[in-house]
This record gives sequence, structure tokens and C-alpha cells, in this order.
Amino acid sequence: MTGVLKKGVGLVVVLFLLWFLFTDPNGAGSMVRDIGTAIWDLLMQLFDALSRFLTTVTG
Repeated sequence: MTGVLKKGVGLVVVLFLLWFLFTDPNGAGSMVRDIGTAIWDLLMQLFDALSRFLTTVTG
């Protein structure tokens, strides 16, 4: 039963994303760009913190 539920939820999510892409392509592109920018900023903060940590530990 849980496998069917997971597949059903996955199908609904995919259908919603496809519907969103076809009804508002500019909004979908903007959303993807914003998500990518947020992920990049978080990765930059993570690497900066890791670099400062390693400098402190080894220095």
C-alpha cells in the first residue's frame, strides 16, 4: 500500500510541475533561477565557513 501511495504522490507532483511549466513558463524559470541562486549562496557560505574553520584549526 505504501508503494502505491508513494508512486501516486510522485505522479501528482510531476503532473503539477508540468502543469505549472506549461501555464506559466516565465514563473517556472524565475522560480528555478531563484532556487539555484539560493543553493549557490548557501554552498558559498558553507565553503567559507569550512575554510575559516580549517584555517583556525590548522593555524
